[in-house]
Amino acid sequence: IVSVPDCRAHHPSINAAVKCLTTICNKVGVVPYDEKTGAGYLRYVALTVERGSGKIQLTLVWNSAPYHEGENTSDDHDDDVGKIMLEK
Repeated sequence: IVSVPDCRAHHPSINAAVKCLTTICNKVGVVPYDEKTGAGYLRYVALTVERGSGKIQLTLVWNSAPYHEGENTSDDHDDDVGKIMLEK
C-alpha cells in the first residue's frame, strides 16, 4: 500500500480505514503485488465513503493464478482475505 497518511483531500474515514488496512495486512503477512515480477497478492485498494454516515466501502483487488475452466480456484491465501475482512 502506498501510504498517504492523513491526506487532507481524503475524508477522515478513508484515512482511518487505510491505517487499519495497512496494520492488518502487515499483521497477517499480506504480500503486495509487484507489477514488474508478477509476485504478490494485493494489487489494488479502492475506498469510497458515504458522507452522511462516514461508512467506508472497501474493495480489494487480489492477484491470483489465471483461471482455467474446471480447476479449483482457491489458493493458500483465501484465509488471509477472510482475516482482513474480520479484523477491526
